[in-house]
Amino acid sequence: MNLNELYQQAIEQQHWVYSKWFPEYQRYVQEYLEQAGMGQWTDEVLHRFVKKTTDNGVSNLKQGNFKNDEYDSIKANWSTEFQPEIRTIAVSSDRNEIKRVYDTLDASLRGHTKQHRRAGTNKIVAGLLPGVASTVVDHGRLKKVIKNLQPYFDDCPPIENHWLLDNFNFVDFCKRKVNFQHEWHVSLFGWFLYDFFENNGVIMEEISNELIDECSELLLANKNLILTGAPGTGKTYLAKKIAEVMDAKTEFVQFHPSFDYTDFVEGLRPIKKSQNDLGFELKDGIFKSFCKTALINQIESSKRPEEVSREKQTASKLEALLEDAMNIGRSFNLKGGNSFSVLEFDEKSIKVSVPDNDKTSELSISLTMLLELLLDDSEDLAQVSNIRKYYKRKHNYQQDSYLYTFYHAFKGEIQIALETSQEVTEKEELNKYVFIIDEINRAEISKVFGELFYSVDPGYRGVKGRVKTQYSNLQEDDDVFKEGFYIPENVYIIGTMNDIDRSVESFDFAMRRRFAWKEIKASDRMEMWDGEIDEWVDEARSSLLTLNKAIEEVPGLNEAYHVGPAYYLKLSLYNGDFDQLWANHIEGILFEYLRGMPNADGLLATLKEAFYPTVSDEEVQG
Repeated sequence: MNLNELYQQAIEQQHWVYSKWFPEYQRYVQEYLEQAGMGQWTDEVLHRFVKKTTDNGVSNLKQGNFKNDEYDSIKANWSTEFQPEIRTIAVSSDRNEIKRVYDTLDASLRGHTKQHRRAGTNKIVAGLLPGVASTVVDHGRLKKVIKNLQPYFDDCPPIENHWLLDNFNFVDFCKRKVNFQHEWHVSLFGWFLYDFFENNGVIMEEISNELIDECSELLLANKNLILTGAPGTGKTYLAKKIAEVMDAKTEFVQFHPSFDYTDFVEGLRPIKKSQNDLGFELKDGIFKSFCKTALINQIESSKRPEEVSREKQTASKLEALLEDAMNIGRSFNLKGGNSFSVLEFDEKSIKVSVPDNDKTSELSISLTMLLELLLDDSEDLAQVSNIRKYYKRKHNYQQDSYLYTFYHAFKGEIQIALETSQEVTEKEELNKYVFIIDEINRAEISKVFGELFYSVDPGYRGVKGRVKTQYSNLQEDDDVFKEGFYIPENVYIIGTMNDIDRSVESFDFAMRRRFAWKEIKASDRMEMWDGEIDEWVDEARSSLLTLNKAIEEVPGLNEAYHVGPAYYLKLSLYNGDFDQLWANHIEGILFEYLRGMPNADGLLATLKEAFYPTVSDEEVQG
């Protein structure tokens, strides 16, 4: 592997990291460095630098970013608590000092957050160290890149398990291997390599706009799309590009034979209730969790700006009141006389201490439900029983008394805060959400989807496709799917599959008719070679066409067994050596095709002969 050649190819082919991302990175980072050095930050730049999830030039950080109330606290203490550390990182050339200040900054930020948001700290620091640290702010991904490089390079640095130290070592290593055209290019090289390895060691070319447009239109019209075709035709990459062109939020999962309903929809998971007591709790699967996020976005985007502002201010004031109650040890009294206090809280629940209760000393109260009650002015909560009626339950719950007490303790103060505030929040945009299922036919579809067979039908998106899931009776009152699960209208599903997989039978006809289908042929994707294997493109084309024709002539095989053009991109790793391409990639898949056939060895020899290219002088000159 030659990293300098990979970098040069990325520049020549205008890889998105350098053609689209780097100009924004360069512009914003220069802005961050200037304001960090002067110690004078505009609200817009500080918000982009610390809080903004996307369009900040450094990282599209979804998980691990600072929440609104956390950012407000950080901003309020910025000049006194954080600016000195920020300036030191921006201007210092002493790596030991930068590392020391990084650790201090991380600890300081931790004092303003409910969780340790390391990636949020890393994003800030990466925006101050162009040419010194990479923009791979997720330490797990950075370690993955380094581990992928280690087999190829004896001098690849070991992993130190400290994000900044691993960054320093990784960037220094890249500088030794690559002649960067711009000194800051090295900071984005980590992301280029991550993309390179995620696409199986090839620099993926842009797919034709016609193919993307066709597939996008199919998905928008049908909600569900299956991309099928021979191995190596770039179906997974195409699925990701479709979502990218749609500017959609995405989730990716790869099905396998042991993947089931509990992984996809919901299931009971063991939890430790106390030192000697185990129990079970209901956990959402990856698809249900994704649909919740999409539904919340759909709900929030339908609200007026004034309504959104009121909700955010109420939530912020409630958190402040709970924080004060926790810090001063405020005691609350239930209607029956027993007292309790706040131990801790997070985005979903409040843990309270109940000293006078014989059965338990701690309880978890739903913060989400409390917020919902505080926001609903139409309800009369004069009695504890009104909470049961509000949620249309037959029985009272233990936490109802605590919700009632919190409600009456905080309602007045929150109302005053709302009346004196002039803040108006921008309306949330409605987003598209694309769920990508790679190798969708490798799992037993009926067991994975269960009763969602009904909901996944394009004609039953939204509440009209509502179904009761297996554990719907265990749903909490504040769950958005309490009345039944459904797939929101802004959710789209893309599946990829190889028709030749032995597990294809599991994709039954009931599910097949719920998806639009698009076959991706090997001949459709040869444009991925452009600019990637130019030196061997004629030989590759000859090999691909001749080999696939020979495959079709084998009894029992057909076009579905073709070898895709993505395999030939690996020629760049072997300097055009077809022997290595055959031995390391092609022979194995053909062997599987022929397994169990009479005279399999002879058939493999015939296919090997067809694989080796024969290019005439006229073809080369033409």
